[in-house]
Amino acid sequence: MRFHLIELMNYADFVASAYINQVADRQIVMTTFKDPLSKWYEILSNFIEVVEICEGYQPWPQYTQVVGEWKNVQPKLRKPTA
Repeated sequence: MRFHLIELMNYADFVASAYINQVADRQIVMTTFKDPLSKWYEILSNFIEVVEICEGYQPWPQYTQVVGEWKNVQPKLRKPTA
């Protein structure tokens, strides 16, 4: 199971790296991957922390950075009409 989780995190880091370096279309990545990557991060945050403690470094920095950016984006609200 651990092997599969690490492979999943490596894939997420690969997608995040393509997003950061603008190798992939940013809008497509946002539309397609934002929700699954954010949900995986929430569910596996304890696993990510344990791996970081055991390894002594952040193993998926691009993934962590992108999810952090996506969490900090404030939705645009309409101006009141009345």
